[in-house]
Amino acid sequence: METRAAKKRRLLMEQENKHNEKIKDRLSDLPDDVLHRTLSFLPIKSAAHTSTLSKRWRKLWDSCPILNFSKACRPTGLRFEKKPATVGEVYDRHSKVVNGISKVLSGRHENSNIEVFEYAGYMNPSWLLDWVPCLVKHVNRA
Repeated sequence: METRAAKKRRLLMEQENKHNEKIKDRLSDLPDDVLHRTLSFLPIKSAAHTSTLSKRWRKLWDSCPILNFSKACRPTGLRFEKKPATVGEVYDRHSKVVNGISKVLSGRHENSNIEVFEYAGYMNPSWLLDWVPCLVKHVNRA
């Protein structure tokens, strides 16, 4: 037997579901180039997180023409840390960012162009050997 509170909760959830069905997702109606531009204003980590929303957003992220990793890795610790980051912590942070960049570049959609690629921080020449072929492959051919 359903209690009054449980019944009320169920009715409220049903009403909310009906209301949500009536709300149109206007963001999904926008063209890809507008959504790409919108993603370019987000921090790269937030833009990447949008890929989990749906298959369309995954495709948008895989073809995003503006990749700005310049703020993804800071050479020193975080600004508000009480103690500065150790060399090992900075190296680990750089390694994660570099691996992430390599993964993003290798997972690009075949026909996607890269218009902007930015990275600021320590640069190891071996990273260029990984990144340049992908960047050249996806250079804006328009």
